[in-house]
Amino acid sequence: MGVPSFYAWVKKRYPLMVQHVHHTCSDSLDGQAGAGPVDNLYIDMNGIIHPCFHPENGEPPATEQECFEAILAYIDALLYIVRPRRLLYLAVDGPAPRAKMNQQRGRRFKSAAEAEQKKRVEQGLRDEWARQGKAPPPAKEGDGPLSDSNIITPGTQASSESRT
Repeated sequence: MGVPSFYAWVKKRYPLMVQHVHHTCSDSLDGQAGAGPVDNLYIDMNGIIHPCFHPENGEPPATEQECFEAILAYIDALLYIVRPRRLLYLAVDGPAPRAKMNQQRGRRFKSAAEAEQKKRVEQGLRDEWARQGKAPPPAKEGDGPLSDSNIITPGTQASSESRT
């Protein structure tokens, strides 16, 4: 849960805080790549962790190791661009407040029920096609152990199992 309009407030109050950086490996600033003189870099890791586990473009990672390598590669790219001189601060959320955990739990149960219903409907269609003598398309294999978004949700069975 974020603070509503916080980013807009900070951006308005400190307009030089936000810099758009277009870079390539050949960019340089006094012989070094970077976005200019930056003392401190603060990173909200939610903006990195979630896209690495569930990328919008391309295949999701097959293993937890691939996820962590993607996270580290993303951080390396940011460090290459920004080059903070004094501090790199990685902010990772702690446990969610109880109300948010209840809301997330409800969403997970709803999602699981919808997935089960989808599976039943798909099986019904396959059975119907088989009765009609039509060959159904090949069944889609599971997307792997990391396709479940609960894997990165604190306090869930999936997140506990991934560490054992």
